[in-house]
Amino acid sequence: MGDESLDLPLPKKKVNKGPQGPAVSEDNVQIIQGMGFTDKQARRALEKTDNNVDRAIDYLFNHPDDIEDEQAGAPAQEAKHFDVESQTARYRVVGSLLHLGSSVNSGHYVCYTRKGDHWIYFNDEKVYRIEDPPVGKGYLLFLERKD
Repeated sequence: MGDESLDLPLPKKKVNKGPQGPAVSEDNVQIIQGMGFTDKQARRALEKTDNNVDRAIDYLFNHPDDIEDEQAGAPAQEAKHFDVESQTARYRVVGSLLHLGSSVNSGHYVCYTRKGDHWIYFNDEKVYRIEDPPVGKGYLLFLERKD
């Protein structure tokens, strides 16, 4: 009645290996680089996680020592200095992200965005124009340079 092949161990997953380890997808490398990681960090994380982007990103965020080790070995970049006193810039708030809830462990995020001279409120499927948004209470503000 039973299938004897069910008792056999699963075949091992075959991984195409390049000269330095498992081959990684260039698309996956670009996705991770888009989050601010270097090419080397992206490749190392993908190699350690079987080319799985989600696991690689999780690896990078949960192993900051690996990232710091790589950055420590990199040549130091010369700091760019400029005279802050002689430069002026004006900004205006164009977006605000707010957290609604009693603690950081629970709640909901909403967003206010400026479109022209009007503010738009985004709350999941609810999107509408609002006259006086509580932008100053924002968790994260988005600025646009005016000059």
